[in-house]
Amino acid sequence: MYTRQCLRSCLFGVALAAMAGCGGATETGILVNVGSVPAAATTVTMKVLLDGKEPTMISQQELQAAGLSRFGLALPSSLSGSLSIELTAFDSDRCIQGTAQTSLSLPSERGREIVADFVLRVPRTCENPPKPPTCAKNTLCTYAFSPVNKTLLGVYAIAPNDIWAVGSVGTVIHWDGTAWRTVSLGALNTTRDLFDVWASGPNDVWIVGASTATEFGLALRYNGTSWSKPFVMANHDLNGIHGLSANEIYAVGDNDPILGGAGEFWKWNGSQWSKMSNGVSGQLWRVFAVSSTEIWAMGFQSTLIRHNGTSATSVSSSTIGAASSTELRHMWGTGSNNLFLVGSGGFAARYNGTSWSRVTHTAGTSTLYAVQGTSATGTVYALGNNGWLLTSDPPYTTFVPTATPPMVSTDLRELAIAQDGSAWVVGFGGYLGQLGTQ
Repeated sequence: MYTRQCLRSCLFGVALAAMAGCGGATETGILVNVGSVPAAATTVTMKVLLDGKEPTMISQQELQAAGLSRFGLALPSSLSGSLSIELTAFDSDRCIQGTAQTSLSLPSERGREIVADFVLRVPRTCENPPKPPTCAKNTLCTYAFSPVNKTLLGVYAIAPNDIWAVGSVGTVIHWDGTAWRTVSLGALNTTRDLFDVWASGPNDVWIVGASTATEFGLALRYNGTSWSKPFVMANHDLNGIHGLSANEIYAVGDNDPILGGAGEFWKWNGSQWSKMSNGVSGQLWRVFAVSSTEIWAMGFQSTLIRHNGTSATSVSSSTIGAASSTELRHMWGTGSNNLFLVGSGGFAARYNGTSWSRVTHTAGTSTLYAVQGTSATGTVYALGNNGWLLTSDPPYTTFVPTATPPMVSTDLRELAIAQDGSAWVVGFGGYLGQLGTQ
């Protein structure tokens, strides 16, 4: 059998004849030409299978990635069957940067040159990534171990070790306290965009997403074991979801793209979805429920709805100090007398239970997509395009950028703060960042 020493002596060999000395009279050489080794790779592991099984006479090998373009193998001349060579490129974090595979038939193809071209894995795969760093207060620490490269649009924290994020092209990922991992929806796997996620607990997770020409807006539910698709007759995309309990959840969405009219507005009562009364025109992006008689929904062209559970009332743009063209993107608050609203053009405002007032800042006109606070410190965070992350403390008259210019250039979309103050931010290209809140 060949050994690591034999493999090394054949590395970068240029002719099969040069490999004959590797194994002697009872062994035959194979030259493997390697292409497109990932630039960030530091080591390459090689695994050999014969008819789908690991032959006892051939062990897994590890090569140095730097300068790797070819290597030789000396195999026992008695081998026969389908030989497969699998290569995996790892970086210094022991994350997979790419893979390559090639095969040949023995003994008929013995003594030939074969090619193994790497396919880059984007993003890299990290089976056991390190824990994220502990970030200083009001600091955003980019986490380099995102399992996806799709835009993440929504995130929700059930507990410090139970956080869900969703995004474009059916992307669902989950933080279990150790790593972010992709989540399969089983038979409900989809390529539809998923816009928001909310949960009443670990056994009641909801995701909403896009409609299609033949299917209603998507609502998916996870019971802690499996996924289901409760029926909702939403003709258009469902963009936002928020609830008060497992038996009281609200979802909002688009209106007709040609005719306009009211946006989707639905309520889950624990057993079924029913359409809520809504006579206010406008596409809706997000919903925030304060109580059963105070449900806010916000959206396109300064659409802001206050619903009392029976009927919807429109709140005018002049009342909140917004332009008529402002896209209202997100709301969060601790109660009826402490609500925050953000949107396009750098819009940020606060409601004290009686009136609205603008919250000023110096972060320009970038769209702010999300706002949320932490009860531990009372600090409220807003974030959005071009990497802006803002903070505000009582009496909440101004938002202050955590860094100017921003710490990251990625467009940020939403944040989730767990009970212990640990917080995650999501955004474009699978961006994941941990936010220091204490």
